[in-house]
Amino acid sequence: MNKNNIIIATSDDESFNLLSFLFDGEYQKIDINRLMLPSNKKATVIGVFSDCTKDSIKSFIEAAHKSCANVIAFVPPEYQTKDICLQSLVYDYPLKFEQVLSLRKNLGFPSSQIDSPDFVGISEESQLIRAFISKASNVTSTVLLRGESGTGKEVVSQQIHINSSRKNKPFVAVNCAAIPKDLLESELFGHEKGAFTGAFTKRAGRFEQAHGGTLFLDEIGEMSLDMQTKLLRVLQERSFEPVGGNKTHHVDVRVIAATNANLESMIESGDFREDLYYRINILPLYIPSLKERRVDIPVLADYFINKLTNGQVKLSLDASAYEELQSYDWPGNVRELSNIIERITVLVESPVISSIDVRACLHPSEIKNNFIIDTKNIEEYVVKNLSHPDLMSSTLKEALANFEKDMIKSALEKSTGSVAEASKILGVKRTTLVEKLKRYNFNNVRGRVFDD
Repeated sequence: MNKNNIIIATSDDESFNLLSFLFDGEYQKIDINRLMLPSNKKATVIGVFSDCTKDSIKSFIEAAHKSCANVIAFVPPEYQTKDICLQSLVYDYPLKFEQVLSLRKNLGFPSSQIDSPDFVGISEESQLIRAFISKASNVTSTVLLRGESGTGKEVVSQQIHINSSRKNKPFVAVNCAAIPKDLLESELFGHEKGAFTGAFTKRAGRFEQAHGGTLFLDEIGEMSLDMQTKLLRVLQERSFEPVGGNKTHHVDVRVIAATNANLESMIESGDFREDLYYRINILPLYIPSLKERRVDIPVLADYFINKLTNGQVKLSLDASAYEELQSYDWPGNVRELSNIIERITVLVESPVISSIDVRACLHPSEIKNNFIIDTKNIEEYVVKNLSHPDLMSSTLKEALANFEKDMIKSALEKSTGSVAEASKILGVKRTTLVEKLKRYNFNNVRGRVFDD
């Protein structure tokens, strides 16, 4: 696809970052307020209308049709008039990862880069990581990845391998912290038959298995000083002897090391060899925690939903759900986010995920009455209304919905119709309450009408 055939028009930086990531530089950008577009009858214009009027949207689309072949518009639902929908392919604004992913494939872009993206994210930090992957893939120098557990160090190492000339050779990962120290030497270098008790057969080590490819050494800071010395020799001479053997094996292996430890402090305390540190710290990269790049959370959440459902299930998060995800600190980083999204896709039945669902999956043991009904409240509600025919003839889902509506009604009465005050009474964010008001068709709350 020629980059001049995709024109992105937006003033929304976050939307542009997502589009630029998924179109991988194959586009040209123009100002959304510009009505004189480049004349190209093969081009597709993608307009993102984050802060526009219906008239300005209509004017832009009309101008785009005169200059280009196709017009795709991301428009807030309330601005999606019949005229706009007839003149362009309309998607809901704000953008979602799976929307743009589907759009990219429909426009004929190759899927390989998107099916296995280098590093998902639209933040400046993510863009720098992708640039590092690109550069590190072109050389064979040793890489040292640093960052908290769960930030994606192994993902980065895999992408460096996949994008390198070694991609058709093995990628072998070893977690140094998960292997007993007295067995790590055998794990890395292999052993001869009879080398130690239980060594009934000869076994090739991970260095030999990774010959021609890449060896990823995770948690390298957990290595004993003795093993650090042996690793240093392999990195210097590219050769080793298996445990119990005297024959030297030569290997061609690219080593990528990773750690969440402070190696400089370990050097000062004598727990890590300084010469090994300088040997592995040729191409260093710090991978920030998820809370340091919160802008990536919505994109990652959409990516994981699309991946977990194979793009087949129509599941989406509303604005309050994104807000809830971004307000959480994610001590487990991207790994924890992936697990939570998987939990949501399994447990939540609604096609639209709200902050209520997110909070329930994030804090299952701490749920009280933030719209998630705890056992005590259910019991009180059922006992109070046990004889009511409507309750006994409804499903559990309907009964709980009625309970939620009663709580909302009570909070609105106490706050004399103030949504902000009612949200404080209920212990939820204002955006969450607004979504519930729309869902349950509460009308005329202090002059504001909420429609289904």
